[in-house]
Amino acid sequence: MAWDNWKAREKYVSEVKSKTGWVQNKEWAFAAAGYLPLSPSILQEFEKDLDRVYHVTDIKSYSKLKSIQGRRVDIATFTKASPGIVKGLLTDGELLVTLKGKTSVMFEGDVNTELDRNGIRWLKPNGNVSQRVNDIVYEFSVDIGDRAIKKFAMTREDPTGKRSKVPAHIAIHNWIYDKPGGIKKQFLNYYYAEAKKLVNKTLIDKLNKALGWRDQQGVWNNITHNEILLHNFTILNTELILSEENDRQEKMWERADAANIQGFDVIDEWDVYQLGK
Repeated sequence: MAWDNWKAREKYVSEVKSKTGWVQNKEWAFAAAGYLPLSPSILQEFEKDLDRVYHVTDIKSYSKLKSIQGRRVDIATFTKASPGIVKGLLTDGELLVTLKGKTSVMFEGDVNTELDRNGIRWLKPNGNVSQRVNDIVYEFSVDIGDRAIKKFAMTREDPTGKRSKVPAHIAIHNWIYDKPGGIKKQFLNYYYAEAKKLVNKTLIDKLNKALGWRDQQGVWNNITHNEILLHNFTILNTELILSEENDRQEKMWERADAANIQGFDVIDEWDVYQLGK
């Protein structure tokens, strides 16, 4: 997406709604919170082709995956598997999809990216993967937050009077949440322009170094896969993952039959885990 020409989509890639209907992954809210955007347009200078990467998903999400082939919408892929990704992190691990496409960023570990409704992935300063990664994103958040507050002449005055000033992300959210779409567009255009100045090879290298430290910690042995953000991709092959657990295996076959994809090739869960070893 070219963010110097941003506009709201008529149909979003992936809206996440609360039980009350509130959309929880709005792009302007991510920016207001100081998230670090990993948009292909921001990382365009690092773009390169990849001939073979993998993505694990569930059967119900497969049609959406097929629908975004060839688009500049990132999905999280990997070349090095882990027990966590084989079972499925955000979905059931029912399908192993082999793809080719373009990437602008490759992380040595899972950085727990957040997906906005436009299909852009972000890093948040309070993620649950690594405090060192959080600290790096927080530095970015403070820097870009201060710039935005100055640019748009926002106030950091605490309306409660309990503090001399509120944190930048609170000040920005208080300022933008009820602004009309045109003002939100101006804010996003500015945010992405500044982010493009800050998100560079040095920053990505710092994040990977922080992830390398995390890999030494036993608590993360379940999610030691890498994370490669892939766009403009093509699906090369799709296989049903045969779980070692009988109940999961039975449910997978039921869903495959309902989706009429029971004719796909099958791969054992263990063989998926061995990818990249």
